Amino acid sequence: MSIFRFRLFDLRPIAKETVISNLEDGIVVIDKSGTLIDVNPVSVRLLEIDGDKALGLSIEDAFSRIPTLLDFIESTDSRSELVIGERIIESRKTSIMSKRGKLRGHIVLLTDITDHKRTEEALRKSQEMYRTLATTDMLTGVLNRYSLDQLLERETERSSRYGEPLSVIMFDLDDLKKINDTHGHIVGDNALKAISFQILSKIRKSDSLGRWGGDEFLIVAPSTDLAGALEMAEKLRAEIDSVEFEAIGKLSISMGVSSLEMGEKDYDGLLRRADRALYESKKRGKNRVMAI
Repeated sequence: MSIFRFRLFDLRPIAKETVISNLEDGIVVIDKSGTLIDVNPVSVRLLEIDGDKALGLSIEDAFSRIPTLLDFIESTDSRSELVIGERIIESRKTSIMSKRGKLRGHIVLLTDITDHKRTEEALRKSQEMYRTLATTDMLTGVLNRYSLDQLLERETERSSRYGEPLSVIMFDLDDLKKINDTHGHIVGDNALKAISFQILSKIRKSDSLGRWGGDEFLIVAPSTDLAGALEMAEKLRAEIDSVEFEAIGKLSISMGVSSLEMGEKDYDGLLRRADRALYESKKRGKNRVMAI
């Protein structure tokens, strides 16, 4: 029995060495004075060091070209994600304690999570792209009809609850059909994109611009009464009227303005009035602002 026990005990360091050498994770062992006393093959590969030469060196010398790892080892953190070269390494640090509870050193476990992170980032970008496709007008890059409906529902509810004014400005590009017939639909599309960009660059951060359909656009202006919305609309109309658009020339827009009325619980009436006001702008000669 004693022979068996002796042989079993004799196998322990060999077994430990085999396990450590064949782990898929990197192992770094440091004594309490900060000297590197062991590394396995995976850590040598991940850290791009000469394992034999590094053993016995201080961690400052052994990892002099890996400041992120040095900072982690010397910190009080037990876990961190480190960028080492082109790899992303999850690092976990555990104290080695004696049976009497005294610190003997540290073991650092290194896991290569680069592929996982790349997959995670690709998934995030994919989700972001689909979210953009679902909420954005593909031609102009502004909000689409679905997003405008969602926004109007939220802003109407907020306006009703807190008694805040809410206004919308509906506008369209004058003579789009003439542009399409004269220059072609590509030029017509470019005109819509140019108008969208110009308007988007001039409205406030609190306002939102979306394409309502065809050549009709809608600006949602929270906390803005009818007078304020009219002033905003006139400034935007004048801005478009003053610009010479490349390869297109002069463009103009007609605008209809409306505000949510006291007691209105939805935005149907708000949009109907804005639509009628836009119609009146067209009827009275285009390139103007009307309010109802």
